[in-house]
Amino acid sequence: MDWQKNRLYIGVAVLALLGGGLYWGLSQRTEANEPPESTEAPTLPTLDREAITSLEITRPDHPTIRLEKSGETWRMMAPVEADADQASVSTALDKLVGLDVQGVAARNAANHERLEVDPAHGIHVVAHAGEGAPLDIVIGSFRGGNSMVLPSGQDVVLSVAGSIKYAFDKDPKDFRDRRVVDVAPTDVADIQWHSPDGDFHFLRSGEDWAPAEGQAEIERFGSSKVQSAVATFARMRAVDFADDSVNAAAAGLDDTSPTVTFLVRHQPGTPDGGVAPAPTEETITLHLGHATPGNDQQFYVQREGSPLIYVVSSFLAERMHPDASKFQNPVPGSPGASAMNQAPGGMPGMPGMPGGMPQGMPGMPGGGGGGGQIPPELMQQIQRQLQQQAAQQAASMH
Repeated sequence: MDWQKNRLYIGVAVLALLGGGLYWGLSQRTEANEPPESTEAPTLPTLDREAITSLEITRPDHPTIRLEKSGETWRMMAPVEADADQASVSTALDKLVGLDVQGVAARNAANHERLEVDPAHGIHVVAHAGEGAPLDIVIGSFRGGNSMVLPSGQDVVLSVAGSIKYAFDKDPKDFRDRRVVDVAPTDVADIQWHSPDGDFHFLRSGEDWAPAEGQAEIERFGSSKVQSAVATFARMRAVDFADDSVNAAAAGLDDTSPTVTFLVRHQPGTPDGGVAPAPTEETITLHLGHATPGNDQQFYVQREGSPLIYVVSSFLAERMHPDASKFQNPVPGSPGASAMNQAPGGMPGMPGMPGGMPQGMPGMPGGGGGGGQIPPELMQQIQRQLQQQAAQQAASMH
């Protein structure tokens, strides 16, 4: 047989043999590393929200956050002991009790890094019910509308409906209660400022504000300016907390610090058919320290009677040491006056800003119904942007 005449047929036969060998080798390797397909649909434990007593959240290269239920509320036990932000904990619980498995994303541990459920990327979450741990998972990336979830100790990665990682990918401060003050602005009856920029004292008169007796006259006094400041302080939120090493002296909190003091008259609810009880009074004083090291846009603040030292935005700090111009309406005919007249529903003293924002935005701390509909970190970002915009608009008016 002339092999040259038949070399095409010989080549085809050799390729066929090689292809068959390659297929057999790959199939053997796959069978050795991949578990057999299960006829059973993958699941995760169904949690009873009320039975959950603690949560542990560990991000790579971060200390473990431990939250424990105390009665009807939650507290942070690690890395520090503090009151927890109930909305943040509630969002985390919502995500855990609503896990909806869509299927298997991967069966081989070699895919863990790609799906970010490996130790270097995944967020380890453990939910306890008493002494037991009914849920122990690692949360990874978000792909195609689903979250990657790895039951701890397993190789199989599950695909869970929706985005859940944001509820756990937070610093300890974001799970702490950052409310400096939380009262109804309409309950504030008296407010005073004391600072090197001036002393000011105003009293509520129905829906308006008026200078108290002895207050120096303020040209073009604007009651709405006071109301805007009251709304800000009544729902005051910190952006962070001072380090444990920072004491009052280091934070610049002393007898010369600017202060804001306001009287709150809480009106208890009236029982059906009963007589309205007398309101109770509470005096709140806030002390302003200096800027935090390395960030002149954040300042220390302490509420009198509390050992906590908060960190607040420069917007809030600036409102704690106003001069007389901050209580003046714009000069008639000026661009600022036109903006105030044309902006429907604007925040008093802040043209174009929604009035009563601190107490009326769903999902925002202190907001109305629907809290948790929007991720808290998104609402915080929106709030910071609105505050910056308001400060810039206010500055342009003077």
